[in-house]
Amino acid sequence: MSTHAAPPQNFVFTVEEAALFLKLGRTTVYRLIGTGELKSVTIGRSRRVPLEALTAYVRDLMTQADHAAAS
Repeated sequence: MSTHAAPPQNFVFTVEEAALFLKLGRTTVYRLIGTGELKSVTIGRSRRVPLEALTAYVRDLMTQADHAAAS
């Protein structure tokens, strides 16, 4: 039995936390947000990246890799 509870789907990360999650640099994450490849939200004056956006970004990368491998 796992003692770790999964975070709720509406959990949000700072850009720095999202960068750590994706194993990317902070500047790269800001670029991905700027191009619309990674969705984010503004809460007050802070930029946040929802967990759902992180998983969708990785899912899209996997789909692109599958299509490239099939070609």
